[in-house]
Amino acid sequence: MNGWGIGALVVLAVPCVVTLIWIVREQRSAKRRERFLARHRERSVAGIQARVEREREEERNATADTQVLAVVRPGWPPEPPQMPKRVRRYTTGRPTPYPRRPLARPDAELMGRVLGSLRELE
Repeated sequence: MNGWGIGALVVLAVPCVVTLIWIVREQRSAKRRERFLARHRERSVAGIQARVEREREEERNATADTQVLAVVRPGWPPEPPQMPKRVRRYTTGRPTPYPRRPLARPDAELMGRVLGSLRELE
């Protein structure tokens, strides 16, 4: 390998190594920051506000009045008044499903004309 090859390798490798080092440092600092916040979460503003709200809620629950349920009286609510039975006019007689009289016989002259017309159509 000559001098130009080593120079090209350095030119290409140096930015890659620098970028890799920068990425590793950022990862470590982010992890370190997360560990610090996890250890000292109670010291942050949000942690203090959450703790104060939690303590206030516990105090409110401890001093809250006891709620008493209403007594349910027997017979309450009153039953609605009963409506009088009404007689339906259309059901007073015995219902029939169809008329019970025999069908009337058709007119003989009319039947003759109809049958004659049907024979002519054939």
